[in-house]
Amino acid sequence: MNKKIIPILAIIFAVLAAVVVIYFGFVQGVLNQNENTNTNTNAVAVNQNANAVVDVNPTANNNSTANTNSTTNRTTGWKTYTNAKYYYSIKYPAAWHVTNCSDIFVSAGPTPVICNSDGGSQGFDVSAAAGSSNFTSEINNLKANMVSSQQTKRTVAGISADRLTGQVKPDIGPGSNNYTDTVYLSANGYVYSIGYAVDGLIDQSFRDDFEAFLDNFTLTNPTAGWKTYTNTDNGYSIQYPSDWVLDRGHGSNPVPYIRHTVSNEVYGGDGDISISLRIEKNITESLASWFSTNKELTPQMKQTIVNGPCAGTADVNDIVSSVSDSQVGGLDAKVQYEKDLQPTYCEGPANTSKSYYVKKGTSIYWLLAVSPTGQKSEGLIKVFDTMVSTFTFTK
Repeated sequence: MNKKIIPILAIIFAVLAAVVVIYFGFVQGVLNQNENTNTNTNAVAVNQNANAVVDVNPTANNNSTANTNSTTNRTTGWKTYTNAKYYYSIKYPAAWHVTNCSDIFVSAGPTPVICNSDGGSQGFDVSAAAGSSNFTSEINNLKANMVSSQQTKRTVAGISADRLTGQVKPDIGPGSNNYTDTVYLSANGYVYSIGYAVDGLIDQSFRDDFEAFLDNFTLTNPTAGWKTYTNTDNGYSIQYPSDWVLDRGHGSNPVPYIRHTVSNEVYGGDGDISISLRIEKNITESLASWFSTNKELTPQMKQTIVNGPCAGTADVNDIVSSVSDSQVGGLDAKVQYEKDLQPTYCEGPANTSKSYYVKKGTSIYWLLAVSPTGQKSEGLIKVFDTMVSTFTFTK
């Protein structure tokens, strides 16, 4: 062989060997890169799956619905108490007891309450009192006895109510670590306070029960079961409590009376009320003019009353009165409230009265309620207010 060809072939074989080595090295590198890429991709996938919520059992994944149902059914099996006098009902845990202290104060708790005691119920209390929608003074009085307080809004029985929570001063209430949560709302002519005062820590279950208690506080129809009196001659009707007595009046111009009597006093006592339905006819002037001239308790009229021939022990400062506007039977009306702190006449007790005056045509309808001033007079006047709300003209 030509000696010149041998070096050339050696060079060619060396180049081919280098190419082969480089080729296989490149292929292996590509394979390794693919393997690493797949490994990293799988790792990312695993990490993503680890953080994801996987619905492995769609049927068993209805926990949110179950929790909602559990909250909704918290009162399942609870008992119901209805207060017919103050027109509300409550639900309370089946193992608890309800104590009715003269209807005004009702307590639902794990143990019965001793009325007129300072022991506290360790449950939920409901109080009802005749009053207006302005119960700022009650809230301020409670705040004055608290170390810290927070006032918020909360809807109860479809009504916007005021809620006061906080720590009571150590010398107030049944314990040294007394926490209170009380809600105030106004309806049916009454102010309702619903709450609790507990000494010590309160667990979440107790708080949840109270929220359910508030959710299930219901106002009842105050006129349910009432009777209806219809006066066909004068064209009106009015409803009144079924246990009150109607006297249709006598004579050529009878004055109907509706009475509730519990005392044996000749001139009436605490718990009695008399309601008269009077009509003044042939009135040509406006209601406002007629009222200011004939019925409004001006200082001069009060002076005339206390200086009358059969005056009682009251002076003008003992006659508390106010005038407001309202509606009766869909027409504008004048309202006058009077509370005598001392007797204004030589016979009988001091009285609390309220009058509604409404004009239709040339007749003025005068609805008057009189109750001896006492612990029950304000509540009876509120019942009268409810009666007036049912007054309807029939012709």
